Amino acid sequence: MGTERFVRDFTARTPRSRELWEGARRVLPGGVSGNAKFFKPYPIYVEKASGSRVVDVDGNVYIDLLAGAGSAILGHGPEVVTRAVAAQLEQAISPIFATELEVRLARKITTHMPYMEMVRFVNSGSEATFLLSRAARAFTGR
Repeated sequence: MGTERFVRDFTARTPRSRELWEGARRVLPGGVSGNAKFFKPYPIYVEKASGSRVVDVDGNVYIDLLAGAGSAILGHGPEVVTRAVAAQLEQAISPIFATELEVRLARKITTHMPYMEMVRFVNSGSEATFLLSRAARAFTGR
């Protein structure tokens, strides 16, 4: 299938995605919130997902080979994960205080990776980089 035919077929199947993209370009660079979401001639806009499938706003079904860049490695909305999240939401959403769960997770990680003597959980790559530079400065004395 030639590129021109692919684009013609794609645009015929995705008119709502195109409409959303045209409006989104006014408020988001490229019409998306991240570069990985854009591809030519325009991105698809997903409405829902379940298991290994995503459905765009036009009703087209795709196999999600990207798996949320790894965050959906078990698929979208797996029942065991959904139940565990619901149970945790009843306990606490995101306490800033220390919890037993973080201690249990750190122990599990260091058990499976014995070369890791200690673990620090962070919220972003920036925070991890900052803490790494502090640890390196403390270690080297510089």
